[in-house]
Amino acid sequence: EPDVAWFAQYNDRNSRAYAIAADEAHKAGFIIFGHTDNAPGSVRDGMDIIEHIWGFAEAVMSPEQLRSFKEGKFLTWATFLTDWSKLDGMIADAVRRGAYLNPTLHYEWGGMSKRALQRELEDYRVLSNPDLSYIPRNVADGILGRQRQIKNFSSRYENTPWISRLPADDRKEFEAGFQNVLEFTRRYVAAGGKIHAGTDTIAGGTPGLGLHHEMEILVEAGLTPMQALKAATSWPAELLQGKNGSRGTAKIGSIRPGSFADLVVVSADPLSDISNTKKIERVMKNGRWVELGYHPEYFTSVRPARPIVASNLAPTISSMQPNRVQEGSSPVHVMLEGSGFTTTSLVRVDGISVKTTFRNPRLLEFDLPAGA
Repeated sequence: EPDVAWFAQYNDRNSRAYAIAADEAHKAGFIIFGHTDNAPGSVRDGMDIIEHIWGFAEAVMSPEQLRSFKEGKFLTWATFLTDWSKLDGMIADAVRRGAYLNPTLHYEWGGMSKRALQRELEDYRVLSNPDLSYIPRNVADGILGRQRQIKNFSSRYENTPWISRLPADDRKEFEAGFQNVLEFTRRYVAAGGKIHAGTDTIAGGTPGLGLHHEMEILVEAGLTPMQALKAATSWPAELLQGKNGSRGTAKIGSIRPGSFADLVVVSADPLSDISNTKKIERVMKNGRWVELGYHPEYFTSVRPARPIVASNLAPTISSMQPNRVQEGSSPVHVMLEGSGFTTTSLVRVDGISVKTTFRNPRLLEFDLPAGA
């Protein structure tokens, strides 16, 4: 039997059908979660858990701005999280209706966090530990890269460009957007709203460790350590209780009579430093202490691991200008058109790397050496 209802992404075209379906799901006791292009509208029409913050940003865009955003003319939706008179009203309405927010800060913005490089080291230590070798190498490499990348929505870059390769103005815009997102998250909780510490694992971080990193960024946003802990425990557990508690008290997320005997014991107080949640000494599952370390029976790969969500596709070449040169000619400037190019794409001529200029995901430029 399902525990929650997941609906397709909400937009203005499916809003009426969404509201009808949500009403039926609520009658059956289910809480509804999903993505939305219009957070205020989706909450009005029955969404209970809002995945990501972008639905609020799109709601404050003008029609022209929204059209340009969908055409890939803006780096990030977070640029538009500045009209706090409107946004505070949207937050107040969502909180009044009991909507939860899952901001997925680590997945989309972790590379901008002040502790990003430290988290990269923590990821590396876990992923390279032979006693924890559950994750295939190609997937692990993608996770490590996330700490140096940023989620991009423009047509100027690939899906997740490397922050260090961004022009100064674009990096500044992303940094301002990150601060807007942190402020929105803080205001949501300050208004009485509840957060879910979701990570979008495996694209969003190392399974398990990513949740601790999400809590750290929630505190960076201005939540108290206790609020961050609730965002990872008791607040998300409430969704299993169903709409208006119709499915009974959740047996996870808190320590109380009747709950499952699932415990994580740490050696330092997370209320003084949220990073102390990673100082794990013992784990109890269903009343029994779990032996920490590698358990090969936990998972077995039956096929090669696929690229993770948000990975870039292999580049393809559609044309090259000029497409011919005379033998022995001087160096020639070449424009390479195609798809899937990234800020780290590199052209090799006769096996030797040449200086490559990234223009956008469909265009690279390079100089063909004389005599090549």
